[in-house]
Amino acid sequence: MASGSHYGGFFGGGYKIGFDWSSSRAGNENASNITVIPYLYIKSGYTISSSAQKSGTITINGTNHNFNFTIGNVKGETWLKLASGFTTKVGHNSDGSKTCNLKVSAKLDLNLSGSQIGTVSTNKDVVLDKYNLNSA
Repeated sequence: MASGSHYGGFFGGGYKIGFDWSSSRAGNENASNITVIPYLYIKSGYTISSSAQKSGTITINGTNHNFNFTIGNVKGETWLKLASGFTTKVGHNSDGSKTCNLKVSAKLDLNLSGSQIGTVSTNKDVVLDKYNLNSA
């Protein structure tokens, strides 16, 4: 099982968008089930407040999953989960290896610390476990 976290750089002074991810083999197949959970990080000393519904997209190896979220009133040093997560089955290469791209984007449309923030996103290429196809 492979897993990790990835967060982009700060925007608006004290905010980051990112995700946790994990993968596990799909039965005995030459494939993995990859789960991605999106987060918004608010740094200590910063706040964010919005009652409006926002939207976002998780992309797993080219497959898009759309989600909606609300932020509410959040004070700093907080990891705000934007969705419970999405899972996609991704096939591996014929040698059992696989690298795939994971991406999270969120349309915030907020004024944060004097900066107008629209859509924020981050992505990462992740290396999945290589499967020994002879043991399947």
